Amino acid sequence: MTGEPKTWWYGVGLRPEQIERLARRPGWAPAGLARTADAVTDPRGPVDLWLVQAGDLADALRSGRIIRERHGQGDLYLLAPPGAPLDVWQAAAAALLGVEPGVRVVASLDAIPDADGREEPALAPGPPGLGGPPPAVAAPPDGVAIPRPQATDPTTAGRRAGSIPRDQREAVPPPPRRDPVAARGGLLVMVGGAKGGAGRTWLACELAVTAAVHGLRCGLVDAHWTAADAAVALDLPPGPTVLDLQPLLDGDDEGWLDQWLVHPRSGLRVLAGPPRPDLAGLIEPPTLPRLLRRAATAFDVVVVDLPPTPAFPTGPWPEGSPGVLLAVTTPEPGALRRTRLWIEALGAHGVPGSEWAVVVNRWRGADAMRAETEKYLAGPVIAWVPDDPEAVQRAAADGLPLGLAQPGHPAAEAVTALLGRILGTPLRPQRQGVLRRLWHRWRADVRTPADGGRRGVGFHAG
Repeated sequence: MTGEPKTWWYGVGLRPEQIERLARRPGWAPAGLARTADAVTDPRGPVDLWLVQAGDLADALRSGRIIRERHGQGDLYLLAPPGAPLDVWQAAAAALLGVEPGVRVVASLDAIPDADGREEPALAPGPPGLGGPPPAVAAPPDGVAIPRPQATDPTTAGRRAGSIPRDQREAVPPPPRRDPVAARGGLLVMVGGAKGGAGRTWLACELAVTAAVHGLRCGLVDAHWTAADAAVALDLPPGPTVLDLQPLLDGDDEGWLDQWLVHPRSGLRVLAGPPRPDLAGLIEPPTLPRLLRRAATAFDVVVVDLPPTPAFPTGPWPEGSPGVLLAVTTPEPGALRRTRLWIEALGAHGVPGSEWAVVVNRWRGADAMRAETEKYLAGPVIAWVPDDPEAVQRAAADGLPLGLAQPGHPAAEAVTALLGRILGTPLRPQRQGVLRRLWHRWRADVRTPADGGRRGVGFHAG
């Protein structure tokens, strides 16, 4: 994921698990996604491969013809459904679509070669510790004891494609379905706060993408029903939302997971909120607890973007699942005061089965001000994310999280370090070149106020 992409692909009608698989294929990068060939928009750059998943031969030929007429560049791969006669499909495609540039019919993504001609590339390795008991939790400093996610079934996460021969893959039985209530699942990271505009959604998206690119199977739940914009922040096309998932909360695994969008650059699964604020009233109150109980058994890490609220949202934590609540704030005095009141309310309610800590976003103060800020909040600050709105806005304009657009940026490195503290395992940042890292650090330094950073907290508790 950190090298220069070799193969740019555009997916048409791909299923979520196919997009997730492509996202974890080394050297591949998405040029676009569309549900149908009619909805294909102009790609942002050159396309090496067009991947079309069709339900039948007529649909495949129609989609291929539209792509060939409107977008001639790149090879065309038609993914046939299981049991389809590939020789018949290939003959029909050659007769109606031509053979140059390349037009091929394949049964699965495994048959599509890399840029160097290799088939069946190995997927990105899974998270450390999968398939065995997790190592002991390394308690972070400042008294913040944050649990480590439990290991999940190695047949569902982090498995390398090359570990199973091709002729045996279809015979591999699906993993046994676990009871979503009784099973002890992955780590829940609830990102909340007392005030809107503090960067809560931004941090939730960055944390989730960072977890995904480091090999963890991660799901992001946009629980801010009335202002859901996590899918917009990640530049995802319209698709299913929590309203589509709600009637399937107790359904089969395949139908349940199909309602999650997939971020094509990281493999992150995203459950989008309602498309309009007025539709939030259709979500039943028990939906979020039931949703998280099941998500905790399907993912290694579940990141939840909570709405701003003055009090702790009671009830969403699945019993027996480790979790952490991150209270996101900015260093402005008003935001810190509201956060302190929110923390007091949090202490009154308690946090069942989880720990909590504060994240100060858009920090421009001096290091000496950090102790004073923590003293005022009367609680630990687990991360100080530096302020650089221009870099964040540039990454958003490109439709990328900052951690993917500029991995060596100090803010992206701060998010990676935060995730490492949550997991109890240090994570290695995805660094860029030396000159680019120095440029980012220089930009961060010149943004520091000349008065030594006295823009931080300048008052005491009382």
